[in-house]
Amino acid sequence: MSDDVKIQVAVIGCVSAVVVAVVSLLTGVVAALNASRTARGVEQLKRSSEESREKRSIDDGQLKEAMDALRQALRAIQYYKDRIQLVLSERTTPLDAESAMEMLVGGRERLLETYESRHPELTEEEADELHGAKDISVLVTNRCCDFLRDKPQVVDLPSELRMLLISARADLSDIQLRLRESTNHRLMMRMFK
Repeated sequence: MSDDVKIQVAVIGCVSAVVVAVVSLLTGVVAALNASRTARGVEQLKRSSEESREKRSIDDGQLKEAMDALRQALRAIQYYKDRIQLVLSERTTPLDAESAMEMLVGGRERLLETYESRHPELTEEEADELHGAKDISVLVTNRCCDFLRDKPQVVDLPSELRMLLISARADLSDIQLRLRESTNHRLMMRMFK
C-alpha cells in the first residue's frame, strides 16, 4: 500500500473515531437531559401526591369534625323532643311541674351549648337549621315555664300550649330530617371526590 492510501485510511479512521465520539457524546447528553427531566417529573409527581394526600387528610379531618357536629346536633334535638313528649304525656303519667321545667330547661341548655360549640363546623344551612331548633327550644321552654311556674303538677295543659308542643316536636323532626339529608349529602360528596 502506498503512503497516500495509508494516510487516507488513517484520516478516515480518525474522522470515524471523532464522529463516533461526537455521536456518543450527544447520546450521553441527550440521555442525561432525559434522565434529568424524568427525575424532575418524578419529584413533581411525588410532591403532588403528598400535597393531595395532605389535602385529603385535612378534608377527612374536616369531614369527621362536621359529621361529629351533626351527630351531636341530632342528639341534642332528639333529647329536647323527648322532653317535650314527657310533658305531653302528662295525662297518662303524672309529672310534677318543677321536674317538667327542669327537663325542658336542661334540653334547651343542651341545644344552646351544642349550637355555640359546634356551629362553626357546620355549613351555613346546617348552622341555620340548628339555630332554628335552638329558637324553638327557647320559645317552648319559656311558654311552658310561664304556664307551669305556680303549679304543683303538669295537668290539663291548655290546648294552645299542647298544640305548641306538638307543632314544635314536628318542626324539630323536620329539622332533624334536613340535617340527616345534609349528612348523607356530605358523605356522597366525599365518596365521589
